[in-house]
Amino acid sequence: MGELIYNGLSVIFGSTMIDSIDSWMTKILDILQNSFAEIFSNDAFHFLQIMAVSLLIINYFWDLSSQASRDMITLEKLVSSLVRLFIGVAILLYLPDLLDHIFKLGAALYHVIHNSAQERTMQNMTIFGQHEWPEYEAEINFNGSKTTAKELIEQAFGKFSITNFISNLYCCLLSLIMMLLCMIAKIAGYLLITSNAVNLIIRAFIAPIGVVNIFDDSSRSSGVRYLKKFAAAALTFAAMSLALWGTSVISENLLASTVADAVGSAEITPDNLKKLFSLGTMVEAAVIQFAGIGALAAVKTIADDAMGA
Repeated sequence: MGELIYNGLSVIFGSTMIDSIDSWMTKILDILQNSFAEIFSNDAFHFLQIMAVSLLIINYFWDLSSQASRDMITLEKLVSSLVRLFIGVAILLYLPDLLDHIFKLGAALYHVIHNSAQERTMQNMTIFGQHEWPEYEAEINFNGSKTTAKELIEQAFGKFSITNFISNLYCCLLSLIMMLLCMIAKIAGYLLITSNAVNLIIRAFIAPIGVVNIFDDSSRSSGVRYLKKFAAAALTFAAMSLALWGTSVISENLLASTVADAVGSAEITPDNLKKLFSLGTMVEAAVIQFAGIGALAAVKTIADDAMGA
């Protein structure tokens, strides 16, 4: 019973959902790094590179012959088009390195944000005298004595017995609901992160065809736009980490206010712990956490806007 209540509270005060999603994103980035190495050494990718270079050269001579037939070609245009052809071929040949560096820049930005978020603690409220959610059986210092969260929760709700379970059934049901909502939200977060990773892999694999027209219509060419969209997909991971960090910042301040309204102060102790288990308080606290999932769904658009894709 005590561990059930602890797990329900950890969804709100322990950032269980945010930490799980952030951990999943770190794993996905590590997998992507290895996946790119496999993609760029794949024979099918090399075939697409050869095809793209061939299309670029064919397109160049087609355009050149079209201009020559209309007497529009000059020495200046010829030199300029040759330079663009050589640069285009070089970009296609070194495309794996270019894409890899774009991805590494996005991953580096993610790790900067991730590491900054890891250093945050609850400054505006305390839980059993701590500024961070304690582990269930880890030793903590509360009111000058050594104890654990397990013992303090048992002090508030009593040790497990049929009588105590029935009397605390409402609290247990709320904890189960919070854990279920957390699981649903985590699945949604995992899907959003994994779908962006799959999108990035597909874009990397067919990049030679997408980038072949890189010099058509200057900066508005389909090739430049394709690279911008790839960079935006790589940047999306950093934006997702920023969304989770922003959620934790807002959560810290709003939770302190919510707890203060529920128990009379921003200090959670065994004496006032039961007061948190009201439907209004739990819903208000849960909305703060789960709003981060909505932010994850919106960051792709923000990343596209940032890259002009």
